[in-house]
Amino acid sequence: MKAMIDSTTSYSGGKAPSSPKGQQVRERILAAALAAFGEKGFLATTTREISLAAQVTLPALQYYFGNKEGLYRACSEMVTEAYRGHMSELGTAAREALASNAPAREIRQHLFVLTAALAEFLIDSNQANNWALFVAREMSDPGGAFDILFKRLWQPGLLLTADLVARVRGQESRSVDSIIEALMLVSGLMVFRSGRALTSRMFDGELSDEEVLQKVKATLKRQITAMKPPKE
Repeated sequence: MKAMIDSTTSYSGGKAPSSPKGQQVRERILAAALAAFGEKGFLATTTREISLAAQVTLPALQYYFGNKEGLYRACSEMVTEAYRGHMSELGTAAREALASNAPAREIRQHLFVLTAALAEFLIDSNQANNWALFVAREMSDPGGAFDILFKRLWQPGLLLTADLVARVRGQESRSVDSIIEALMLVSGLMVFRSGRALTSRMFDGELSDEEVLQKVKATLKRQITAMKPPKE
């Protein structure tokens, strides 16, 4: 389910664009804001420097987003919508399989498809470059966007993953153990985006993004295939 965003206004009194050119301006401001907030954080970033980076006037930024708080929240909405646009159909299918008590092999496949899609989004998405630092900063130093990201993105995604893990493990419902396993599974993929410099150095630049992605998918397949119910 997509996050609800008012069709005529954004946060703090800003307005939605009324033309393709206006939409381009708004997207340019968001891209500059994501980069600036991700690098320096909310408090150290000014709307003036964002407007300069986006090559727009300060009044234009205020017109679309109202103020810095509105722009910051709009950044979190953008990240949430980008992720949901890539993952929502797969998530819906996985939830339906859980609700219908599908067999473990089918649940296992949904778990693989879902995590592989997340890997694609993180590793092979140019769009992800714009928000990786923003998300990483909110994880390590929660700010005004944390609640939006948690309630609409992190919590639903992790709980679904934990539900899938629990069923693959032969459990009727999620547990603390399955949540921990879900956190480890997802955070292990996040390093390929937020820790991009590290992973690139580890491979000495010898692997393309596509090669890394295929190897990550193969590893996910092995890990998920190896998941078994606990022995009695």
